[in-house]
Amino acid sequence: MQIKFIVLCLIAHVVGDYYLQDDEMSDLKKEKIGGVFKHSVFYSIPFILILLLFKKSYKITGLILLLCLAHLLIDVVKYYSYKGYLKIFHTACKKNKVKKYIKPWMIYIFDQVVHIILLIAVIVCFGENLYYPIDTLYIGYSILGIDGLTVLKWVLIVLCMHKPANITFKIIFSGCKPKGNLVTSSSNNSVANNSINSSVANNGSNNGAIIGFLERIIIAMFLYSNEYSAIGFILTAKSIARYNKISEDAEFGEYYLIGTLFSTLFVIVIYNFIF
Repeated sequence: MQIKFIVLCLIAHVVGDYYLQDDEMSDLKKEKIGGVFKHSVFYSIPFILILLLFKKSYKITGLILLLCLAHLLIDVVKYYSYKGYLKIFHTACKKNKVKKYIKPWMIYIFDQVVHIILLIAVIVCFGENLYYPIDTLYIGYSILGIDGLTVLKWVLIVLCMHKPANITFKIIFSGCKPKGNLVTSSSNNSVANNSINSSVANNGSNNGAIIGFLERIIIAMFLYSNEYSAIGFILTAKSIARYNKISEDAEFGEYYLIGTLFSTLFVIVIYNFIF
């Protein structure tokens, strides 16, 4: 039961930290401490919904509260560290060493790793002997011959393949984007999808976003069925579709390759972490 609760909480984490956080809230978190607390309120919503799966008890309520407070604590520490208000960073900021050696993508990766490790650690230490009344009626049963835990894992994978993948790519490879080749979008989510797939037309269509999402889901399905060689057909199909653009624009081709390799690597890492 503990592993199932961990997967449930990871789903809640992804929903709260990505899908319930827009660009405005993300910017507000960096500017004001109030933005951190506002994000924490939205982040807590999916965790509160998890309580519906359990028999009401002080233990499960306390555990959910502890998980939400742990997330808030990390965000508060990150806020003050990033601002340079902590003594450990204050001197370094004056010497401009923080900006030189600590890149935004390093902070982003470290932040997510700490969040996930702390979430799992809290559940392992305090989440024993949890009772699932609704779980025994729904999630515990096989769905189309698939174990309930496997269903939860696939829900987590599908969620990770969309907005988390797009945002991660944008943060890590923002400096690699070729100038003038990609369409600007008002949404970070759309921009990231355009970056990964490089296939959104000037009329603002969302084909690139759909292709990228489906590509990662199909790769995950091939990994699950041990059809590793079939993954190559997906990558080949993408390359054929963009052959003219790749052959005519070397800079675009390099960026396209970065996006394709990142997409594949992201799926492999997430899939192996979850399964």
